[in-house]
Amino acid sequence: MQISLSELLDRNFDSAPQLTELINLLDLSDSRRFDSLLRMGISIGERHELTARLIAGYTDMPSGCDQSWVLNFAEYSEKSGRAKHDTWKFRIVFHDKETHTVNVVLPTWHLTNHLDRSAYKTGRRKNYSPISIDDFLEHPFKYCDIL
Repeated sequence: MQISLSELLDRNFDSAPQLTELINLLDLSDSRRFDSLLRMGISIGERHELTARLIAGYTDMPSGCDQSWVLNFAEYSEKSGRAKHDTWKFRIVFHDKETHTVNVVLPTWHLTNHLDRSAYKTGRRKNYSPISIDDFLEHPFKYCDIL
């Protein structure tokens, strides 16, 4: 069962105004990229029973992605509200400061073996991001094995 953006906003009602505002700030090209990334994230989230939450920014991500708004697909603790350790599978970054586009961050344990090292950048923790979001969207299986 595929959920819509409005259902995603309903599930994230605490952050729905910020999420809507961030989406409305995207230009047409990034809006299309975001839509494709969102469909991927929701599909992964449904298969792995993950929840999507808007996060004000992570550190230790690939260069350009730190401290940006992120839609994080992970398991969350009911007690703390924080993502459980190493349960995240997909993060949509609203503004990569290097490429000036939306981007995606993935855990390195889903990195494919045949991807050329020049096609992605890594964070200080176990994560990576494509250099070209458009190439990722066109050839996602080249980048990761979770899709």
